Amino acid sequence: MRAGGTGQDGHIALIQSDIWIGFPRAERVLDRLQSLIDAPQQTRMPGLLVHGASGIGKTMIARNLSRRYAPEYDPAAGITHTPLLLLQAPPAPDERGSICISSRRSARRQRRWASAHRALPPSKSE
Repeated sequence: MRAGGTGQDGHIALIQSDIWIGFPRAERVLDRLQSLIDAPQQTRMPGLLVHGASGIGKTMIARNLSRRYAPEYDPAAGITHTPLLLLQAPPAPDERGSICISSRRSARRQRRWASAHRALPPSKSE
């Protein structure tokens, strides 16, 4: 069983887990995102906007990709390498929220982004 456990508890965990069921359009989006991640680094890295109606799998595509590029801690350097950063967009426009899939961000850039984000005033939804 993929979700772990045995017997009835294992079956319940499997039913409640996110299971990737690839379909052609989602696989094309994942392939395109993978090609963007694998592209040589340049000043203006290309991007891809994935949009569509609610419930069609945009978040599942992003989660699938983020599992492939999970953060890794380097104990020798004392830093966590985050090859892919996934941010979820709020249900309504909000200058504090955005969806961003970004690869190859340096730790310094991540700290600057986090500092700038904390400096924004709280949104109405918080």
